[in-house]
This record gives sequence, structure tokens and C-alpha cells, in this order.
Amino acid sequence: MKRTPLLYLFAAFFLGLSVVIILSRDADAADTDIQKNTPKVIHISSYDNSYSWNYNIVKEIHSIMNEHNIDVQTFYLDSHHLSPEQLIKRGKKFRDIILQEKPAAIIATDDAAAQYVIQPYFLDNKIPVVFAGVNWDASEYDLPASNTTGMIEINPTIELFSAMNRLVKKDMETVRIAFVGPETFTQRKNIHYETLLIGKDYNPSYLVRTFAEFKEAYIKAQQDSDYVYLGNLAGIEGWSNNSAREFMLNNTFKPTCGTIPTLAAETLLTFAKFPNEHADWAANTTLDIILNGKAPSDIPITKNTKAQIMLNTPLADKLKVDIPRDILELSVSVP
Repeated sequence: MKRTPLLYLFAAFFLGLSVVIILSRDADAADTDIQKNTPKVIHISSYDNSYSWNYNIVKEIHSIMNEHNIDVQTFYLDSHHLSPEQLIKRGKKFRDIILQEKPAAIIATDDAAAQYVIQPYFLDNKIPVVFAGVNWDASEYDLPASNTTGMIEINPTIELFSAMNRLVKKDMETVRIAFVGPETFTQRKNIHYETLLIGKDYNPSYLVRTFAEFKEAYIKAQQDSDYVYLGNLAGIEGWSNNSAREFMLNNTFKPTCGTIPTLAAETLLTFAKFPNEHADWAANTTLDIILNGKAPSDIPITKNTKAQIMLNTPLADKLKVDIPRDILELSVSVP
């Protein structure tokens, strides 16, 4: 049997190893090229991820982008917990990140993202901007601009109050609607536009900063009204979901209502908005811009239209409120 010289074996081994190394380097280079060519989107969130509404928006945007192999990064302004001065600094920081990363598009959700990042730095910019969740009117942030489109967020206030007025057997002219919510910019903005819509002020109206203030206001609001309208209670100092639920269920003696789905278990009637309506629209619109070359200025500004009626039947029984058949048939029962 003829033996292969040892030198040939070594040569063959090293030749094979060289081929493997070259192929490996080619694969790494290809991966690098793919990463370089993968479109990148930066999402500026107005809040932090402990806020359930915001968590759902971030999750949905990332899910849709990942399905289309779009790299997306989310940066959180945390406007519930930071002062305006701190938000200005964070906005500048996010500006620098965006300029460095050069994304294919920016998604900005809720008012603070528009106020502290888009308005001062990215209006009429080369980078397309899709905003969502800006409450009622975006013109105060000079939106829309030539490089932007967006979805305005409105509360289904008229529809909610029409239903509540039927429950307490009052009309809009005679009903007394109390309001309780956090002392925030967004809440004041909501109050402004909602009271314009209904043609009267909330009376009484309580804007609170702490959980202790909320508990006091919640009792007082019921004493001087036909029903209580609850704002978005996220961001109240010292807030505990479990403690708040126990307190509200033990201290509710007038009908209550709202538009926040996470409060439905403590509220008689909720016309709940969907966070994913904003997320779906923003993500898919961004894809249309990136993948199909659609100009943001050619995409009309829109607004949210979906709501789910949620009825707290145990609370209705406790308050001895008669629920009209049509509301019963249209609503989802909340235990």
C-alpha cells in the first residue's frame, strides 16, 4: 500500500483550513453587509416602560418591525417622572443619538416626544417622522411638517358621557360631572379639549400629585356630582395598583367612568381606547415610507377611531344602576 507523504497531509490540512477561514471571513463580511443594509428605525417614547399603555405600544411596534427585518431601537423620555428641564436635556441627548445613527425613519409616540425631540430638532428634516398618540391637536408642536405624518389621539368623551347621562337620567345641560386625574400637561390638555366638546366645565375638578391627594379628591368628587370621570392616573406619586383598587372599590358610592382600560376593574363604565391602534398605524405607516418610498407629506393625518365598551357588572350591582339593554349587549363584562 502506497503511503501519502506526511508533508502532503499537512499541506492538504492547511489548505483546507485556509479555505474554511476564507469562507468564514466571507460569511462574516456578508453578515456585516446585511447589517449595514438593514434599515434602522428609532422610536422615541414619551414615557417609561412600566406604564402599561406604553409597554403595549413599544411591544407592538417592535413586533411589526421585526417581522419585516427592520432594526428598531426605543428610547424613553420618561415624562411622567422628569421635570421640563430634565426633558430638554434628554431631548438633546436623543437628538445626538439620532444624528449619529442616521435612521431611515423616526417614530415619536405621545406629546412629550413631539415637544422635546421632534419640534426642536427634526421638523422639515431629511429623516421621515411618524408620530402617534399626540393628544387632540398637533399644531402646537408645528406638526405636520414636510417630513411628517401622524395619528392624533382623541378620547371618546362625547360617546362616554352620552351613555353615562342615560345611567343617571340627566342631560348634558343639567348633569354634574366631576373629574379626578393627575397634575400633568397631558391631563390639562385633555380637560381643555373635552370641556370645549361638551360645552361646560367639570365641576368639581381635581388634579392631584400624590396617592393621598387622590384618595381625598375621589371622595369629595362623588359628594358633589352625578358621576365621576377619571383621567389617566399613571404617574401619581406613591400610586399602588393593588392599594388603589382596594380603596376605590371600598369607597365608590357614585357611578364612575373613564377611557383607560387598566382602570376598568375599578370603574363602572369604560370606553377604552386601544394603544395598539396607534402602534399598528405608526409601524405600518413607517414601513410604507421605508419599503415603498411613500412621502410622509402624502399620507394624511388621521385619528384613532376604535373603542371597546367595558362594563363593571359587580360595581353596577353594588350601586344599583340600571344598565340599558343596548349598553349591556355592546359591552364586555369586567369582573
